[in-house]
Amino acid sequence: MADLRPIAAPFVALGPSGVAVRTRLGDLTPADEKVLRLVGAHLGSLASKDLKARCADGLEHSTESWAARKRDLTAESSSRWAGSITKATHDQWALARRGQAAHVQSLEAGITTIRHRLSLPVGQKGTKRTPGGYRSAHEWFNKARRLHVLEDRLDRVRADRDAGRVHVVRGGKRLLGTRNNLHKAQLTEAEWRERWEAGRWFLHADGESGKRFGNETIRITPEGEVSIKLPARLSDLANAKHAGAWYNHTIEFQAKGKAVEDVVQLSGAPGEREMCTTKSGVRSGADFKGKTLGVTDLGSGTDTLTQFLAAKKGVKAGQFHRIGVGAGSTAIAALQNGKVDCVMTTQPTVAAIQKKGVGTSAIDLATTSGATAAMGGAYPAASVLARTDWVNSHKATVQKVVDALVATMHWINTHSAADIANKLPASYVSNQLVTKADYIAALTEDKGQFLPDGLMPAGGPKTVLATEQLVGNVKSSVDLSKTFTNDFAIQANKTEGFKTTTTPAGSNG
Repeated sequence: MADLRPIAAPFVALGPSGVAVRTRLGDLTPADEKVLRLVGAHLGSLASKDLKARCADGLEHSTESWAARKRDLTAESSSRWAGSITKATHDQWALARRGQAAHVQSLEAGITTIRHRLSLPVGQKGTKRTPGGYRSAHEWFNKARRLHVLEDRLDRVRADRDAGRVHVVRGGKRLLGTRNNLHKAQLTEAEWRERWEAGRWFLHADGESGKRFGNETIRITPEGEVSIKLPARLSDLANAKHAGAWYNHTIEFQAKGKAVEDVVQLSGAPGEREMCTTKSGVRSGADFKGKTLGVTDLGSGTDTLTQFLAAKKGVKAGQFHRIGVGAGSTAIAALQNGKVDCVMTTQPTVAAIQKKGVGTSAIDLATTSGATAAMGGAYPAASVLARTDWVNSHKATVQKVVDALVATMHWINTHSAADIANKLPASYVSNQLVTKADYIAALTEDKGQFLPDGLMPAGGPKTVLATEQLVGNVKSSVDLSKTFTNDFAIQANKTEGFKTTTTPAGSNG
C-alpha cells in the first residue's frame, strides 16, 4: 500500500469554453466543390512553402522572420488565413522537434541497454531490475553490429537536433510510403493521388474571442451553414459580392490589379487603443523604442497600425518587438503577466484592461479626433466593400444596402450608448470580460469613431495610403478615386432627409 499514490483533493473543473468542429460538408453544389478544392489546394501550396521556409530557418527563427513570412502569405490569402498557416507551421515544426527529442532518448536508452548486456559474459542471468548477458555468441555478435547501427543513427539525429533540422512530410509519411505499396493498400494510383492531394490541402482556422460563429475566416451557424472567406487570389469566385471590411483593403486590392471599392464608410477611426502598463512610459509612437508590443496577429491591421505609429515618430521596425497576443483574455493576460509592455486592441478588451487596472490608454485610435491627432488625419476603417464590376451592374441593390446602413449610422449618432446596448444581444454586451454597465461606459467613450452619414471623410484615403506605403504594404501607384465612392451615401442621406455633417473626400482623397 505504501507504493500507492494519495488521492488528490477534489476540485471543480472549468466548463468548456469552445468547441472544435471537424466535419464533412453536405449539400454542396458542383460550383461549391470546385471552389473548395481550389481554396484547399491554394492554401495547401502556401502552407507547404511556409513549412519549407520555417524548416530552413531552423534555430535562427525570429519574430521578424515570422512577420516577414506572414506578410508574404497575407498578400496571397488574408491576414487571418496567413495567421492560421503560420501557426500550423510552427505547431508542426514544434511537434517534429519533440519527436526528434523522443527519438534521441529512445536511441540512447537502447544503446545503453545493449552496451550493458554486451559487457556481461554470454549466458549470464540478469536480475529483476537489470538485464543479463546475451544467450549465445551468435546473438552477442548480431547485437554488437546492431550497436554500431544505432550509434551511427544517434549521431545523425543529434546532428539534426543541434542544427535545428527536422524531417516533416505534409500529407503524412505513412500515406507517402503507401505510394510504393499500392497493391497491398488496395489502391489505384489515381485513388492514392486523390488522397495525397487532399491530405496536403489546408482549410482550417482557430476560433477568435468575441467572434460570432467561430471567426472571420470560417463561420458555422447554429443551423449548420458554413461560410468561408476566400483568399485574395480567389476572391473573384465569391458568391457574396460585397462584405464588411476595412477601407485599406481596396488600396491593397488595386495594387494587386483588382478593382474593389468602398460603397459606404461606417467609421472614421480604427476603433483601436494602445493599452500600456504604467511602468512602460509609453505616451506616443516615439516611446516604442526597446519595447515589446502586442498586436492581434503579425501582419494584421493592428500590426500595420503599430508599425505606422512608430515609423511616424522615426522609430524603425528593428528597434522594437511585436508579438501576436490575440484579443480578449489572451491580450489581457499578456499585459498582466509582463509579456508585453503595450497591446493594441478594441472594446470590450479595453474596458476589461482598465477595470482590472492592468493598463491605461496611451494612444487613442478609437475616435475620429484621436486618430486624426495620432495619424495626421482621419483613418477610415470599417466599411462595405464590393467588386467594382458588380457595383456597376447592381446599382439599385447597392443603393438599398447603403440606404439601410446610413439609416443605421444616423440612429447610432442620435441615440445614447445605453439605447444601443439595449438593442444588442445580451451575450454581446455582458460576458466574461465586461458587464453591461462596462459596455455602455466604453461605447460612450468610443462612439465618436462612427460616422453619422456614411460618407468617406476628406483626407481619409490619403492617410490610409500613406500608412500602407510607409509600412511597405503598397509600393506601386494607386488611383484613390477608384477605391471609394460617396455617390450612394449622398443619395441615401437625401432619400432619408438627413443633413450630412462629414466633409466628403474628393476624387483625390
